[in-house]
Amino acid sequence: MKKLTFFLAAFLIATLSFSQTSLPITFEPGNGTVTFTDFDGGQTQVIANTFQSGINTSDSIAKHVRNGGQTWAGTYITLDSALDLTNYNALKIKVYSPAADIPVLLKIENDTNSSIFIEKTLNTTVANQWEELTFVYGNQTTEYSKIVIIFNLGVLGDGSDNSTYYFDDIVYANEVTLDPIDLPVTFGDPNVDYDLVDFGGNATTLGANPTDANDTVAITVKTTGAETWAGTTMGTTGFANAIPFSYGNTTMHLSVYSPRADVPVLLKVEDKNDPGIYGQVEVPTTVANQWEVLQFNFDTVIDLSNTYSKASIFFDFGNAGDSSTYYWDDVYFGPYNEISINENANIISVYPNPTSEIFVVNGIDNIQTIDIYSLNGQKANFRKISNNSFDISSLQEGIYIVSILTEDGHTYSTKISKQ
Repeated sequence: MKKLTFFLAAFLIATLSFSQTSLPITFEPGNGTVTFTDFDGGQTQVIANTFQSGINTSDSIAKHVRNGGQTWAGTYITLDSALDLTNYNALKIKVYSPAADIPVLLKIENDTNSSIFIEKTLNTTVANQWEELTFVYGNQTTEYSKIVIIFNLGVLGDGSDNSTYYFDDIVYANEVTLDPIDLPVTFGDPNVDYDLVDFGGNATTLGANPTDANDTVAITVKTTGAETWAGTTMGTTGFANAIPFSYGNTTMHLSVYSPRADVPVLLKVEDKNDPGIYGQVEVPTTVANQWEVLQFNFDTVIDLSNTYSKASIFFDFGNAGDSSTYYWDDVYFGPYNEISINENANIISVYPNPTSEIFVVNGIDNIQTIDIYSLNGQKANFRKISNNSFDISSLQEGIYIVSILTEDGHTYSTKISKQ
């Protein structure tokens, strides 16, 4: 009996320190080692699978208990090499939850720079059953070597069975067909393959807006020593549809957040099938550490008899890289107007975001008017439930702009994703 007790204790210690450092992560003995780094109340360990059923009959699983701490309690796994998001565009994970509609956040993060990350959230659909969730990140060139898992974000765990979750089998997936990139480019749709391709020493990823953590934008670092012409192309195969240039309509605009004023930003459009057909316009930034909308008029640099179906952006064009970071978003055809999201306005917080039905405006009690627009500028119909809650269940799936005017004359805006 003593021998058996010792064996079980030794097995438990080995299991708790068991670690795998590359995908697939299965928690099965003999497949490598896994080390959990718990934070802010999360407690994770590898245990025997006592829920062998359905899609998961493996012997070992991870158990995660949220016990006090913070509402964002979770755990992460540091890999020994970056995720392969060149050949794959998604990760899958099996989860076992005590309830349906529990949000599961799966975040991939750069190992050396925590501000470079992509996070996706999916809700469980069943209770006390194994199900597999697929998180689509798109193909990425930036290196991500941490996997962060947070169950029921926003709710404080109490250590009970209702705060206990199980997960298993973190694997690559390439089963989701993403929509091709097209104008407008907003970086807010996980179903779009933005296919950002850097050259000359640029390093671009998708991450959090520096003024709104709930908004996803493109983040470009022009690394030290990068070429004077270092840039980023939006899609190697070009847009799904050609840019609709026509007589009198030759303007594009995008939102930029630069560390300095007077930084030359060059926008180049070209024929995706003939790089010799192109036009480019350079516009300087005017402010530092603020969002502004830059307009590019291609009137004198393009031939309307040609087709332009690809675009590239160059920050600090003409100067070598110095590791400055630039944020950019909302690449539109047409001049900037009030229908486009005003990045210089105050940013509001709305939740849940994404939503399939109702959203609530957080922190504003004196709303005078609220308007919702599609990305092509069409005013959308919605139903007001109360002063701060609104029903958009009648809208089609996509990204919308919420614009609010308060009784004291302040303007607020943000984007919301309708699922």
